[in-house]
Amino acid sequence: MILKELEIEFGNERLILNNQRALYWPAENALIIADLHLGKAAHFRKNGIAIPTQISQTDLYILNKLIVHYQPEKLIIVGDFVHAQTNTEIEDFIKFKANHSTTQFILIKGNHDRLSDTYLHSLGIDFITNELKMNQISFIHELQQEQYQNTVSGHIHPGVQFTLGKTKKSLPCFVVDDYSLILPAFSQFTGLDTRNYYSNNVVFYPFNLKEILEFKF
Repeated sequence: MILKELEIEFGNERLILNNQRALYWPAENALIIADLHLGKAAHFRKNGIAIPTQISQTDLYILNKLIVHYQPEKLIIVGDFVHAQTNTEIEDFIKFKANHSTTQFILIKGNHDRLSDTYLHSLGIDFITNELKMNQISFIHELQQEQYQNTVSGHIHPGVQFTLGKTKKSLPCFVVDDYSLILPAFSQFTGLDTRNYYSNNVVFYPFNLKEILEFKF
């Protein structure tokens, strides 16, 4: 895994974006991701759609590497943690959490997190909430309106599209403006929303496996 980082200031806090779909908050020693969609690929396979088994294994492999690197006290999942009930991917996550028992796993519930809190706790989630505020930063899965200041969200799987000659290429990205920071989907098994409907003063931070970039529009 090649880890590239880019430091920004958001909500009067120093945050570190990286090219592995995660955000690190040094002051809180918190690793932050969104849209893990655990169990989604296995759910599709169960329903006859051929999806490689390596997808979720790769996601957990990268997450493990990030936890080992940052040694966070907290892992904050900003919604859409689990996509389906018990399957092999869920079992893999239970083992994964057991290997990181000293890290507190916090879930801000998303639209796909429909399972009971009791069940989510049984998977290893330590704290579950619909919204969370830490210092001057708020966390919510889906940002509905510009009513929150300094809000970190997920949900839309943001991306940017480039035209290189006759070829169009899309990359996942972080999206930051005056009031919000939208996280990329951590799962590789998601689409990208490349619509340009963001507010003024927006900065896009697209990335690939080797670098993270900055584009202002």
